[in-house]
Amino acid sequence: MYKLLAFQTGQLFNSSELANTLNLSLTAVNKYINILKKTFHFYELKPFYNNLRKELTKMPKFYLQDL
Repeated sequence: MYKLLAFQTGQLFNSSELANTLNLSLTAVNKYINILKKTFHFYELKPFYNNLRKELTKMPKFYLQDL
């Protein structure tokens, strides 16, 4: 999972696509993503729009952090 996210750094992130690729449940993928964010391996960049509804529906980007 870490390698797949590392190769997709800076691109739009779709958790359901990642779950299908890894044959995991969506909740498991979200738990792993939260662990990677809390341990400062990845940074989630959420989109910014003036319209809050549009901001919540757009996909975020993930960036690998240098430690």
